[in-house]
Amino acid sequence: MQTDGLDGGGYRYHRIVQTLKFVWAKEGLIGGLYKGMSLNWIKGPVAVGISFTTFDLAQIVLKTIIPDEYLE
Repeated sequence: MQTDGLDGGGYRYHRIVQTLKFVWAKEGLIGGLYKGMSLNWIKGPVAVGISFTTFDLAQIVLKTIIPDEYLE
């Protein structure tokens, strides 16, 4: 539904229930509604790990740059 109108052909989906019925009829339950779930299970932990690492490294860098009297 997010990218439906980007191809210039107008909007096919107007309501979430209509969209679910269309996808279920065209692609099925597993093939349509759960498409991409296995990749998201891989992508999710990797993204969280990168976010935590970036936060920790940024915190370390800022603690070395900013004097201690400003942190209290």
